[in-house]
Amino acid sequence: MTYDCENERIRYPNHVLVNLYARLGLHHFNLSQGSNLEFHHLKKFNMTMNYISSYRITLVGYDPATTLLINFQVGVSEQAYGRLNLMVFVARPQADRPPSNEVVRPLGVTNDPFKPDACDDNGFPFWPTDFNDTKRFHLLKESELQGNDCIRLYLELALCANDRNIPDSHVSQLQIVRVAMETFEDVDVINANFYITLKGLPVARVGEDGEHVERKVIIRS
Repeated sequence: MTYDCENERIRYPNHVLVNLYARLGLHHFNLSQGSNLEFHHLKKFNMTMNYISSYRITLVGYDPATTLLINFQVGVSEQAYGRLNLMVFVARPQADRPPSNEVVRPLGVTNDPFKPDACDDNGFPFWPTDFNDTKRFHLLKESELQGNDCIRLYLELALCANDRNIPDSHVSQLQIVRVAMETFEDVDVINANFYITLKGLPVARVGEDGEHVERKVIIRS
């Protein structure tokens, strides 16, 4: 089913989630091309109507240096229901032809080829008892968080994967308390685990309600 997001009379489902998927596609493109495009607005999207869906999104991005508006295509496929496990299969300007070697990047996957003994039965790492091992973990400073929009993007995606009907007002109130990054290097492949502590979520599907409650999220990029 196709939704025209520029028609104000049309309401489309999963408003917060679709916007995040569009931003994820731009983030993927920026990482691969070394660019700095930013999200402007959605034009349209279509999705498969299943428990796990695929989204093909047309959006408008822009280059902050030139303010030039660019029509952009993003394709995101959900790999699991109720948790963050996504695959970006398209991320390019609409005018470009699909490259033959376009890289498909996972986010929040449940496999852990690096440390299988440090994971639960679902393949996710356990929350560390501390982050004192500076060779393994890097605690991000406030200045690093302010210059790293992808951390906030990953966090919002994780929350929407758990509750895709979460209102934008709840997402906007989130506060990141601390972030520890754990990186792995294997030849030309670099992965990272992000251990994020947050607060500001007034209502939660799991655990105590209240904006004062600190919650924990683990994300693999």
